Amino acid sequence: MNADEIIKLYSETIGEDMGYKLKFLHLFNFHAIVGACLSDQRVPIAGQEIDLRIHPFIIRPSGSGKALSYDQAEKVSREIGLDWRTITKLTPAALVGTVYRVGKDVIVKPGYAADADILGFAEAHVLIRGGSESEIMIDYVNQILDVKAYVHRPLAYGTIEYPTHVTLVLSSYPSRLLYDQVCAGFLQRCFVWFDDVELDDYLKICKWLFEHVGISKESDVEKKFEIIVRRLKEIKERDFKFNFDSVRKQLMEEIPTEFKNILIGYHVSEELSKTFISRYTTLIQKLCSHHAALELRENITEGDVKYAKEMALASLRSVCCFMEKYIEIDKKEQTIDRVLQRWKNEGKKEINLTKLLQYANVKKNRALQILKLREARGKIKLETRGKGTWIMFQK
Repeated sequence: MNADEIIKLYSETIGEDMGYKLKFLHLFNFHAIVGACLSDQRVPIAGQEIDLRIHPFIIRPSGSGKALSYDQAEKVSREIGLDWRTITKLTPAALVGTVYRVGKDVIVKPGYAADADILGFAEAHVLIRGGSESEIMIDYVNQILDVKAYVHRPLAYGTIEYPTHVTLVLSSYPSRLLYDQVCAGFLQRCFVWFDDVELDDYLKICKWLFEHVGISKESDVEKKFEIIVRRLKEIKERDFKFNFDSVRKQLMEEIPTEFKNILIGYHVSEELSKTFISRYTTLIQKLCSHHAALELRENITEGDVKYAKEMALASLRSVCCFMEKYIEIDKKEQTIDRVLQRWKNEGKKEINLTKLLQYANVKKNRALQILKLREARGKIKLETRGKGTWIMFQK
C-alpha cells in the first residue's frame, strides 16, 4: 500500500461522515505520530541537521471535533508503543526538569521532555495562560520545538540539559492570547491548522447526532487501524538516510514563489512573514521525508514534494487567515480606508498619492505598504507616472 493510500485511510477513519470536517485535523496529528517514529533521525543541511519531528497545533472553536482527532492519534500512538502523555497542568520543572539539594546531595530530576515520546495538550492554553511563569514556559517549549531538539535550564544548584525527542500535539480554541504567541515565535515552530467553523457546520453536527442516537453501527475502522499501525511499526524500526538530490531543483524553484503568492494578499507584517517562511521551508523537508518513509523509501520523489507542498501551503493559508482575524488594524489603515472610500463614493476614478498623504497624515512608506495590500486584493491599482504615484479605484 502506497503513502497516499495510507494517508487516505487515516484521514477517513473518524469524523468525516459526522459533519466535523476532520480531514486536516487527522492528517496534521498523523504527521506527529510519523515524526515521533522518526524522532531519532536527522536530515543534514550544510553541516547542520534538522530533526524529523512535527508538532501540530490545531486552532478550532470548542465543540467542533478537536477531541475526536486527538483521541484517535493517542490510540494509534499507544498501539505502536509510543509513550503518549496527556497534560492538563504543567510547570517548567515538570516539562524540562529541575535540580535540587537534599542535604549534601544534588538531585537532578529530568522532566517529561527527557523520556516521553508525545506530550498531548488537548487545551494548549495551559502553556500560554499569561503571566511571568507562562513566558518562562514558552521559552522551554520553544527549545523543545526547535530543530536542534535540546533543552537547557540553568538553576541555583546546577544546570539541567539533554537532547529531547519528544513531540508536542497541541489544540486550542481561537483567542487573542494565542495570536500574541506569534510574536514569541511559538506558532512558527508548529504545524498549524486554523478553522473558523461556521454555524451551518454546527447544525450539520447537531443533525447527525440526532439521526444516530441509540444506533449501533458496525465500522471497518479497526481494520484500517491495523493497516496503519503495521506500517508505522515498520517505520519505527528502520534507519532512513533521506536523499533529496532528484528534487532539489523543484524545491528551489517552486516553493519560494508559492510562499510569496500566498503571503502578499494578506494583512501580515513583513517580519512575521519572514519567520513563517523559514520555518515552513524546514517543514516541507520534514513532510517530504514522512511521505517517503510511509513507502519505506529513502529517495525523495516529486510525489513526496507535491504532497508536502500541498500540506504546508494549506497550513500557511490557514495561519494567514488566523492572523488576519485577530490582528489589530492600526488607526492609519482605518484612516486611509475611510478617505479612499469617501473619494470613491464621490465618483473619483483615481487620486494622486501625495493628496492621500496630506489627508491621511501618514508617511509615504507606511501608506504604500497599506496600499499594496489593497492592490493585491484587487480593490485598487497603483501606477507610477513620472515622479508621482496614482491610485486608481477598481470596480
